Amino acid sequence: MPKKINLSIEARTLSKRLPQKVLRKIKNMSMLELLIQKCKKSKLIDDIIVSTTINPQDDIIAEISKKSDVKLFRGSELDVLGRVCETHVKFKSEIVVELTGDNPLQDPEIIDECIDKFLSTDVDFLNNGALDVSRSYPDGMDVAVFSINTLMDVEKKTRDYKKAFNLSKVKKVLKNSYQNEQNRFREHVILFMKTSGLYSTLCLHPKDKYLMRPELSFTVDTLRDFQFIERIVEKFDNIDFSLKDIIKVIDKYKILH
Repeated sequence: MPKKINLSIEARTLSKRLPQKVLRKIKNMSMLELLIQKCKKSKLIDDIIVSTTINPQDDIIAEISKKSDVKLFRGSELDVLGRVCETHVKFKSEIVVELTGDNPLQDPEIIDECIDKFLSTDVDFLNNGALDVSRSYPDGMDVAVFSINTLMDVEKKTRDYKKAFNLSKVKKVLKNSYQNEQNRFREHVILFMKTSGLYSTLCLHPKDKYLMRPELSFTVDTLRDFQFIERIVEKFDNIDFSLKDIIKVIDKYKILH
């Protein structure tokens, strides 16, 4: 029997560097709506779930989710890992595809390729961003895939930062990246999976060398980032564009970040 594959999108309005960035409009569509509609073109996803917070400011995200006809879960703002875990337990996910709302240009073909590869291998965690090797896909095309069992195990092991740190096999990476023993494992869903050394991992790289453009970034953290995305999307008549189409447009029109 096929496993239930659900995709979650973490989204909130209280972003520190660019408040309400997921609500910013590109061609009369919010950034969140753009991401949802692109994810809907995946052939392997059963349900799309927007995972947002219980803050009243995020009621608008709940409205967008309803309008877009996708599932919704609301939980803690600061404990993102806990929120995402609760999201997938509620909707009975077996395989989890994790995305964030600040990456609006996701390519559904890449999402499906990541899912396919995960299903055909025996690893705990797969993504197409940087693991222990250099990034190959552009930043902002990141897709993470793992089982609900892995997610639940990570959630249990990271409730206490010191215990999680002591469990980790790769302490040097953690110390260099995260100072003052803040429990960043709860803020970043996949951090412990990637860095602890407790899980088998696989990093997926593009088969097409043309897509290897690690110097590009499609993540929206600042107004400048958003304006870059806006200039790209405005070159297309619809949202059915792939990463390859994006790269062609950037190169053709010399769109600078």
